[in-house]
Amino acid sequence: MVNHAKSDMLKAQIARKEKDNLMARAVALFHAKQIDSDTGKPMSMCKLCQLVSDNHFAKTQKRIPVNDSTLARLVKGGVTRTESNGKKSWLTQEEATLIVNYALVIAQHGFPLSPKRL
Repeated sequence: MVNHAKSDMLKAQIARKEKDNLMARAVALFHAKQIDSDTGKPMSMCKLCQLVSDNHFAKTQKRIPVNDSTLARLVKGGVTRTESNGKKSWLTQEEATLIVNYALVIAQHGFPLSPKRL
């Protein structure tokens, strides 16, 4: 919405999505066997996390720390917090989107959304 402050919940969702994207980028770099310019060996998890965090800071001027132990867990096939919580949800993402769109259409027609109508 224009000229409205974002809620704390929305800010947290945006931050979580940004961190998940950074972790995905770090996992992709790890699988690409990024070579360290100093030693000529594959880059360590700590250096890789620092590189991803520094590149993100250079682009956006926002510092988001990338944890090397989380990266190690994700490289071994672990899931992100967003994916884990998504599995616990009662609705799929598509179902939630349908309900929100229905609520918006009903609101445009001037009818409040009630549990009965839902």
